[in-house]
Amino acid sequence: MKLFCPLPRRFAVVQMDPTGMVRHFDDPIASAAAQAMRPKKYLVYLQLLLDIPTPTKPWFRFEVCPIGTTLRPEDEEHGITSDMVIPIFPNTSHPRGRKPIQTESTFPFPNCYHWINNRLVVRVRRKAVRYDDSAAVKIGVMQSLNMEAGFTEDYRRLAAFEREKVTIAAHSCPSETRDGANGERSSYHLDVDTANDPESDVDSLPEGSGGFETNDVSPSTIPTSIHNPSASEESFAAVLKMNLFGADWDDTIELLPLVDLWFELGDHLTANTIPSPVELYKEWETIMQIIHDARDRAPSIRLQPSTEDGISIDYDALSSLHEINSEEYYQNEMGFVAQECPTPVTASPVSLNKSRLSRKISVIYIRARRTFIRHIFTLPSSPWRVGIPCLPFWP
Repeated sequence: MKLFCPLPRRFAVVQMDPTGMVRHFDDPIASAAAQAMRPKKYLVYLQLLLDIPTPTKPWFRFEVCPIGTTLRPEDEEHGITSDMVIPIFPNTSHPRGRKPIQTESTFPFPNCYHWINNRLVVRVRRKAVRYDDSAAVKIGVMQSLNMEAGFTEDYRRLAAFEREKVTIAAHSCPSETRDGANGERSSYHLDVDTANDPESDVDSLPEGSGGFETNDVSPSTIPTSIHNPSASEESFAAVLKMNLFGADWDDTIELLPLVDLWFELGDHLTANTIPSPVELYKEWETIMQIIHDARDRAPSIRLQPSTEDGISIDYDALSSLHEINSEEYYQNEMGFVAQECPTPVTASPVSLNKSRLSRKISVIYIRARRTFIRHIFTLPSSPWRVGIPCLPFWP
C-alpha cells in the first residue's frame, strides 16, 4: 500500500534539508551557510500527524520522537535521569528492568531506546513517488498506549522533583510562594511542556482503588464550561489556530526542520551508525540561526502557506513533480490511498473525450472544494461559529 502522506506510529529515517529551508529567501549568504551543513540521517518515531493531509501540500507537519542508541543524557536541573527511557525490542536492557516496546514487524536494530521528553515538530516533504507503507516498521495501538504508560513512573518523579524545587524556593523567597499559588511558576521547565500530558498529573488523582465515585457527582461538581458558549468559541478558535488546512500565514513554519523521510530503515542506517538525537537538535539550532540572520536581512520575505501555492518547495533531486504523470496525479487527488496506475490501453476517440471530460469535472470539483473550505470560516452566518466544527473527511 502506497500513500502520498506517511501515517503515525511508524519508525522512519529522516534527513534535514537546510538548503530547502532557506530557498524562499533567495539569499546567497544563507544558501552558502546552509550548503555548508552536513545533515545526518536520524531514526525517528512518527508520533502524531499535525496537518490534514491533502495531495497538493508540499509537506506535512509531524511530531516525531528521535530514537537514541544509549540511555538518555541526564539533566540535573530538571530532574531527568538516564534511566527515563523505554527499550525497543529486541533491545531488553534497562537499569530498572522496564519492559520493551514490541513492534508489529521485526525491528532491525538491537540497541534502541525511546527517551522521555524528546519530541520535535518537523515538516515531512511529500514525495512524488509516494511512501511504501508496507515497508514501514509499525507499533500497534496497544503498544503505543503501553509506551505512554511506561513513562508514568518517570513523570511522577519529575512532578515530585518540581514540587520539591518550589518548596525550597518558597522557603528562600516568600514572593515566589505567591507566584506559585497563582500558577506563575516561571522556574518550571522541561525539555517538552508536560503540562498537558496525562502522566504529568498522575499524583493529583484521588487515592483509593475506586478512583472517582459516581455517587459523589452533583450539578455543582460538573464543569460549567460545557454549558458556556464562550468555551465553545475558544475551542473553535483553538482549532483554527492549529492551521490544519495550511492556508494561513505562519512565520514560525520556516523554523521547523524540513526533512526527507524513508521507511526502509536498513537501507539508510545500521545499529552502529544511528546518530544521537542530541546531534539532530544541534543541526536544528544551526539552521535556525541561519534563518534568523536571513530574516534580519530580508524581513519582508515570507514563506508561502502550505497549499498548492507553495508546491515549488517539492522540486528537488529526491522528489520531483515532473516524475508524476497526469493519471497518477488524478489518482493522488481523488484518494488518500491511491492504487497503482494500470498500463493504459489503446482507446477510441470517443472514450478519450469522455476521459478528458471526466478529468475536467474532477478538477472543477477539487477546486470548488478547496475554495469552500478556505472561505467557510469567514461566513458571518456560518454554524461553525457556534460550536466545535466537524472536520471534513478527505475521500
